[in-house]
Amino acid sequence: MKRLNIDHNSIIVRLLFPMLAILLFQTILFSSSILYGGTIEELTNLSVGRFSGQVLTQKNYLQREITQRWSNLSQFEKDIQSEVNKILDKYKIGYEAFLRNPLYTAEFLENTSQHVINALRQSMATGVFIVLMDHNDSEFPGVYIRDLDPSFNPNDNSDILMERGPSAIASNANYSLGKSWLPYFTLDEDEGFYDSFHKPFLAAEKYQNAALYDLGYWSRPYRLGEYDMDAISYSIPLLDKEGHPYGVIGIDLTLDYLRRILNYDELAENKQGAYLLAIGNDENAE
Repeated sequence: MKRLNIDHNSIIVRLLFPMLAILLFQTILFSSSILYGGTIEELTNLSVGRFSGQVLTQKNYLQREITQRWSNLSQFEKDIQSEVNKILDKYKIGYEAFLRNPLYTAEFLENTSQHVINALRQSMATGVFIVLMDHNDSEFPGVYIRDLDPSFNPNDNSDILMERGPSAIASNANYSLGKSWLPYFTLDEDEGFYDSFHKPFLAAEKYQNAALYDLGYWSRPYRLGEYDMDAISYSIPLLDKEGHPYGVIGIDLTLDYLRRILNYDELAENKQGAYLLAIGNDENAE
C-alpha cells in the first residue's frame, strides 16, 4: 500500500486546525444556546400554544352550536303551539280532551310533519322529537325522526328515519322506519330516554314561573332500542295557556356525530391527541 504523505507546512493543513477549532466552538456555543438559552422551552410553549389554540377553537365552535342551533328551539316551540291551537279551535276542545283522544293527537302529529323537518334541518342535529303526555302512562303519542348525516339534505326526505310515531306519517312523508321503530313512546323508567321527557316536564311543574329556556335539559347518553345508537338530547317542555306542561320537544345528537365534529386528527400526528367531552356530576342539580 502506498503511504500517504502529508505536508504539515502546507496552507491547507495550517488552515484546517483553526477551522476545526472554530467549528467546535460554534457547535458548543449553539448547543449551549439551545440547552440553556430557553430555546427548547420556547419551542415547547409554541407547541402547547398551538394545541391550546385548536382546543379553544373547537370549544368556541361547540358553544356556538349549542346556543345558536341545538338549544335554540324557540321557533319550533311556536310552530308546535300553533298547530295545537288549531286543533283546539277546530274541535272546540281543551288540552285535556286533546290529549285523551288519539284521533286528535294523530291529526296534530300529521300536521306537524313539515315543522319537524324544518327544525331538524335548521338545528343541524341528528334527531328531533315531540312527545305528548299520556294520562295512562303507557303509550305516549309523539314522533321521533333522525337524520344521521345532517350535512346531506335531499329534497325527498329519503335520508330520514322515523324511530317513533304513526306509520301513516312515515308513509305520507316518505320516511323510512328505523330498526327499533314503535308507533308510540313507552317511557319506562329503565329506558334511557325516560329523563329526556320527565326531567323538563317535572321542572315545568315545579317552577311554573321560570323562563322556558331555564327548563331545558341536556341528557346523558341513551339508546331508544336494542339496535339504536348512543345519543344525547336537549329537550324543553310544552306549556298550555296556564303554564302547565302537556309534552316536550327536543333534538338529539348521536355520539358518532359528535366524534366526527371533534376531529382529534388535527391535534397531533399519528392520532396521538384526543378531545374529552365530559358531563358534570352535580348532585344538587334538578
